[in-house]
Parts: sequence; C-alpha cells; structure tokens
Amino acid sequence: MAEPTYTRKELRRAICAEARMEFYKRYPDYELTPDSDCSTTTLKCSKLVQAANSWKSSYIWVMSTDNARDGLERYITASGTDGSLTLEWPCDTDQVPSTDDTFEIISMWPPSFIHEKINDVVRDEFRVYPNVVTDESIVIQEEKLEYDLTGLVPLPWQILQVYVERTTSGLYGTITSWSTDGSQFGDTTMDLSGIDTDWKASFYYGSGAGQLFSIQSVDTATSLITPAAPATDMPGTDTKLMLWDPTDQDLAWYPYLYCRFDQTEFPDKLYLYEDPSASYGLRLRLVYLAQSTEMEADSDVTTVPKYFVVHKVLAMLHDSLAEDNRADHRHHTTTAEKHDQLARDFAARNPRRIPQRFLWQEPRSYATGRALQINPLDW
Repeated sequence: MAEPTYTRKELRRAICAEARMEFYKRYPDYELTPDSDCSTTTLKCSKLVQAANSWKSSYIWVMSTDNARDGLERYITASGTDGSLTLEWPCDTDQVPSTDDTFEIISMWPPSFIHEKINDVVRDEFRVYPNVVTDESIVIQEEKLEYDLTGLVPLPWQILQVYVERTTSGLYGTITSWSTDGSQFGDTTMDLSGIDTDWKASFYYGSGAGQLFSIQSVDTATSLITPAAPATDMPGTDTKLMLWDPTDQDLAWYPYLYCRFDQTEFPDKLYLYEDPSASYGLRLRLVYLAQSTEMEADSDVTTVPKYFVVHKVLAMLHDSLAEDNRADHRHHTTTAEKHDQLARDFAARNPRRIPQRFLWQEPRSYATGRALQINPLDW
C-alpha cells in the first residue's frame, strides 16, 4: 500500500486552521465564492458579513481553473460591511475573480510565504521523511556497464534496490527505416502482428541508444512503429531495436546485486560488474530514496505526513516573527519551540518505513589474478 499523500492546499488549510486564523474558524469549508461584481481593485462576497475592516491587513488567495486567476494573492487594505475587500494594488483584467472561483483569507503571513515554508520542510526534512521512488526508465544497453543517474526525477539520495527486467515476449531487430523527426522507426524485416499499445520499444545499441518508448501504433504492412513520444536522438542503421510486452508476467524482475555507485549519497553513476546480456533492451528498476519535490501548485502532492508538516511550518512561521518587536518576542519564541517539539515527537513515534536495502556484492568471477585466488600458493 502506498504512502498517503497530501496536497499543498490541504497542508495550507491545516496550517491556517491550527494557527486559529479567523477565516478558518468562521467558514468550515475553508473557502468562499466571489460575487459577480468583483473588479481589478475589489473582491466582493455577500457571505463576508463582519464589521468594517475586520479583514484589513490580511491576504486573499484565489483558486481557479483559469491559469490567469489561479494563485492570485493580494494584501487587503480595507473591508466593508457589504462584503467588499479592497486590494492593495489592482490585478490585471484577466485576473478579476469570478463566480467560478473560490478564495481564502489568510492572516499574519502571506500565503506565498506559507507555501515557501511548506516547501522548505518537504525538501529539507528528507532525511526524516524521504520520498521512496521506483524508476523504470533506464534501458540496459549492449557493451555498457556505466549508467548515468543525473537524469532521474527526482534525483536519488540513496539507492536501495536494483532489478533487471526479464521477458519471454521479446523481439530483436536492427533499425532500417526512420523518419527525420523521430516520429516513426522500424525494422522492415520484422513481423509486427500481435503487437499493441501495451508493448514497449527501446534502442539498446548504436545511434540513439538508451531511449525507451511506449507504442502508440504499429503499421504491420511497413513494419513501422509510431511511439507515443518521438525519439529525441535519431537512430541509424547501426541502431539495435528491442520490442517486448511488459504486461507479460511469465518471468519476474530479477534482483541484481552486482553493482556499485560512485558515491553512497546522491550518486551520479551506477556501475554494473557484469554485462547482463540476456536482458539487452529491457529495463533496470531502481528503488531509491529521494528528496520530495517542491510543490508549485495547490494540486501538487507530498508523502511527508500532514501533522509533521503543519507543526514544522508553524515553528518556522512563528520563529520568523520572533524579532518583530520586544512585546511579542517571548510569545513567538515559545510557540515556535512548542510546534517544533510536536513535530519532532511525531517523527520519533512515526518513522518512515524504508524498503529493504540490498547488500551490494562483487561476483566471484570479478576477482581475478593470483593474489585474489582462493588458493594463491597452488597448494
């Protein structure tokens, strides 16, 4: 079962509710819908029935399916009893909130600052709550023992497991025809009958080697393959092609222990001790730990537990106010310490469960020379 995920919107609302902001105490849905008579300088909502200037010095955050309006943030300089919120500076005409949108009112900190602190926690606390990633994008190439890991997304922190794919449905060929834009390629001598969109293709030797493709369609008359995305590096007549059905479950992925990395943490290179010739054109599966990626939109998700993020962020937010003035220094300092302790206690009680780590080995055949033989003196 996968780890639970939390959206940025869910985390922001939990933080604001925990901070007991007025909007989140008064409106249980944590959002309202603007009226139809908003302008570039005013947002109106008939449900904002509080006294004049109740929302002054707060911030609005607009959520919309329209990219122009989504994420609109403005400081509120005044609010009226008619539900109007005066914006500190006008928005563009295409950013005027509509009845299709929703909004929140956030106190004390700008929503963008809260989002920044959420990303700080998600990114920097990866040693406490790393992201567990499974990648199957690396193609096993002929006569190649060194593989670059810098193209993986997210970048690996520590590699836990490596597997080699196996199949009974593989077809091998050599590229004889291809389009100049990489949108089609194939071996005109191959029989593509029976191949469908479940299949995958790869270049495992020669020009363009290392590319992996999902199949969009095949032309059995010309033996040409149309991939879902075109080749970025063009093949040539020296390019070897592999086709296989990854849904074929006759053979399981094989745990591969005979490998090493250029460094234990944040490796750039994977080195195989032996050439897995039986799996040319198939894939390597890497299970690794990584930093969680930053969340740029409200719909983006993280697996870092909500409780931990909420209290860690509140600790950082209150710490940011500790030096504002002497009167509030003690309050914000003690509140920051309280939330930080709650986050640490939660992490101690609820550690991330990490998959088993393989014990990397050197094959017996790799140890050569008399000094490394089991019987060095020929006894």
